[in-house]
Amino acid sequence: MQALVLAGGSGTRFWPLSRRTRPKQLLALEGGATLLQRTVERLQPLVEPRDVWVCTTAALADAVAEQLPQVPRAQVLAEPEGRNTAPAIAWAVASMPAARRSEPVVVLPADHRIADDAGFRKVLVDAAAAAAEGKVLALGVTPRWAETGYGYLELVPSPQDDHCEVAAGPRRVVRFVEKPDRARAERFVDSGHHLWNGGIFAFRGDTLLALVERHLPALARGLAAIAREPKRLEELYRTLPAISIDHGVMEKLDDLATLPLDCGWSDLG
Repeated sequence: MQALVLAGGSGTRFWPLSRRTRPKQLLALEGGATLLQRTVERLQPLVEPRDVWVCTTAALADAVAEQLPQVPRAQVLAEPEGRNTAPAIAWAVASMPAARRSEPVVVLPADHRIADDAGFRKVLVDAAAAAAEGKVLALGVTPRWAETGYGYLELVPSPQDDHCEVAAGPRRVVRFVEKPDRARAERFVDSGHHLWNGGIFAFRGDTLLALVERHLPALARGLAAIAREPKRLEELYRTLPAISIDHGVMEKLDDLATLPLDCGWSDLG
């Protein structure tokens, strides 16, 4: 399994502690390790640092590498500029050797808090197993209250039970739902068929690139041009379409799956 950590945040949250040159993921908000370091640490022993890739910005690459000396420096990838998550994820996956792209890849934001590391890893094991069989997953968080600040994943109702957290195995995602108002959020939580969108994904790397070619052909062409002429990365990268992986790929899939996370997740802000 490969892990791709997205660490390109711009530092708009937790100001003045968090700034452009030291955004939230580079801060030790609870003392000790930073959020970025904890993201990588909690993966072990499931994913060792040699199988970790970090996509960040050129401005943050040195600071990220300094915080993660155990991750090979060549696997700290610096976007010339931010173009949203679809280009970041697709470019990072395309940068992996072909043998690693054929493995399950889990995509993780660098700035989330997880209280139960072991429980989190258990879900990743199940997600990787499903990804190895060809599934694409957007992991959702079991909602603990009617939150209006998060997006939601709407699930196909389980035949076993009305509540998604007790259904075994991956569940199919019907649609992504943008941040709801209070009344709608309460209905979502009461239904048992909605999860918070955690921004965590699992897929085989080569599967993801095939989906990009199908659903975002302009991005696929841009990545191919970068592969042909890597010295033109800065020039070519800024021409890539700026779109999220949710809108660009995941929402277009008829068979997108999910597994619920119930491990004390928070995006801290």
